[in-house]
Amino acid sequence: MSLTQLDRQMLETLFSLCAVRVRRRGGAPGPELPPGACSGLEEVDGRLQVRISGWDGPLVVLSADLGRSEGCRLLGPAGVVEVEFLTDRQACPPGDLGLAQQRRFYDLRLGALLRKRLPHGSRLELAGSGRDSRQRFSGCFCRLAVRHGDAYLAGMALYPFQGAEAVAGFLGAALVWFGHCRDTRRRFGEDLLLLFPADTFLHALGRLELLDARRVRPRLLRYELDAGELEELDPADLRRRLALPVSFEFAAERPLHDNPVVRQLLELFPADLAHEKTPHSADWLACRGLPLVHVHGPREEDLRLGWEAPLAPWADWGWDRAVAWLQQACRLRTDPPPQPLHEAYRRCPERWMEHLLLQDIRRLDPGLRPEWTYRQVPAYRGTGRAIMDVLSVGPGGRLAVVELKAGEQDSLLFQALDYWERVWDGLRTGAFQRSGYFAGLDLRPEPPSLVLVTPLFRSHRHLGRLASYLKPEIPVTLVEWNLQWRRGWRPVRRTPLSPGR
Repeated sequence: MSLTQLDRQMLETLFSLCAVRVRRRGGAPGPELPPGACSGLEEVDGRLQVRISGWDGPLVVLSADLGRSEGCRLLGPAGVVEVEFLTDRQACPPGDLGLAQQRRFYDLRLGALLRKRLPHGSRLELAGSGRDSRQRFSGCFCRLAVRHGDAYLAGMALYPFQGAEAVAGFLGAALVWFGHCRDTRRRFGEDLLLLFPADTFLHALGRLELLDARRVRPRLLRYELDAGELEELDPADLRRRLALPVSFEFAAERPLHDNPVVRQLLELFPADLAHEKTPHSADWLACRGLPLVHVHGPREEDLRLGWEAPLAPWADWGWDRAVAWLQQACRLRTDPPPQPLHEAYRRCPERWMEHLLLQDIRRLDPGLRPEWTYRQVPAYRGTGRAIMDVLSVGPGGRLAVVELKAGEQDSLLFQALDYWERVWDGLRTGAFQRSGYFAGLDLRPEPPSLVLVTPLFRSHRHLGRLASYLKPEIPVTLVEWNLQWRRGWRPVRRTPLSPGR
C-alpha cells in the first residue's frame, strides 16, 4: 500500500499511543492489546510492514482508514488481519509522554468521542494539533472542523492537562483558527465550537459574553473523556445562575513597613531602589521593578534577600555582603546592560515597564490622573484571583485598565479582558466603593477603556483581528513604545483596535 508521509506518521502515532483489538478476517475479536503492541513499522521492498506482539512474523499493511482513525487491514501468513484502534481508551498514561505525544493522544480520544456524540447529520472532519507549516495558528490546542450538511463548523478543544491559566491563550487561538477557516473556500458559519474539560469553562464565561454575536457565535461544550460525555451549555444561562461577585483587596490604608535597615538602603541607593507596596502582606525594595529585598516587618529579621525563592534571611548575609550584592544587582539592572544575558537584567520586564510608566503616566495618555492610579491591583471572584498591572482614571472619571507586555503573546488580549471584565463588574456593583478605591471620586458608569502596551513590533500579529470580534462598546487601544524603552520610553504609535471610544 502506498501511504503519504503524513499518513505514515499518523499510523505510527496510532500504533504507539492506542490500545488495539486484532482479529482474523471473519473471526471473533481478540483480546484488547496495550499501546505499543503494534510496532516496528517499516518499509521493506516497497511495502509497509508492522509487527504485532504475539503474532508470527511481520504483517503487510493492505489499507488504512486514517481519515476516521478507526483501523487498518494487514496481511500475514495466516491471511488478512483487521486491527481496530481503540481511540476512546485511556490505556496510555499521558504523564509518561512528551508534550507533543500527549496532545496527539488526546487528539485521538477527542476524535473518538466526537464521532460518537456529535448530533445526527454532523461528521467530524478534523481533530488535531501541531503548528501548521506557515505558522498561521497555534499548535497548542486541538483544532476541530465539523461538517453539518452542506456547511462547516470550526472549533477548538482545551486539553485535560491544560488548566485555567491556558484559557486566555485558548480563546485567542480559537478565534484565529475560526478566522482562518472562514477565509477558506469552505462554507464555515458564524458558530465556533469551544470544548472544555470538566469545569474549566467557568474561567471563560465572562469573556465569551464580550464577543460580538454578529461576528462570531461561541457554542460552549463540556466534555468528559472517561465517561464518554459531551454536553452543550448555555453561557448566558450559566452566568445568570452562577453570578460571581467581584471584590478588590484594598491595601492603601496599610502603611509601608517602617524598617530602619530599609531607610538606610534607600539613602544608600536613592536612584536605584524604591520601597513599594505589593498585593501581599509584605513590601519590597525593588530596582526598576525587580524585587531585591522583601520586607515583612520593622525588624532586621523581617528582611529577605533575592528575586526568586528560596530567599535568604538578611542575618545570614550581614550588612557588607548584602550591600555588595545589592550594588551589583543595581548595576546589572541598567541599560545598556553590562551583561545582557544576566537574570538581573532579563527578569520581570513588564514590571520594569510598569516602573517607568508610573513615573509619568500622563505620557501614556494626558488625561490619566496619577493621584488616582493603582498598580498590581488584586481582584477576586469565584473563579480565582487575578492581579492587573495598572488601574487608573481618565477624563471625566472613566476607568482605564492598562496591561503591559514586553514580548509577543497570543494571550495578551484575553488576559487583559479578564481584568477588564472584573473592573466593569466591580464598577456596576459598587465593589470599588466597598473596597475603598477612588474614595470620594465620581466614576463614570460606562465601560472602562482598555489600553494594551507593548514595545514596537512586539504585539501579536493577529491582535487587530482578535479585537474585531469584540463588542463595539469595548474601547481597546494598542500603544507601542520605542524598542529601547529601558533607556527612556515614549509612545511611538497608538492604534484603536475597536470602534468603541
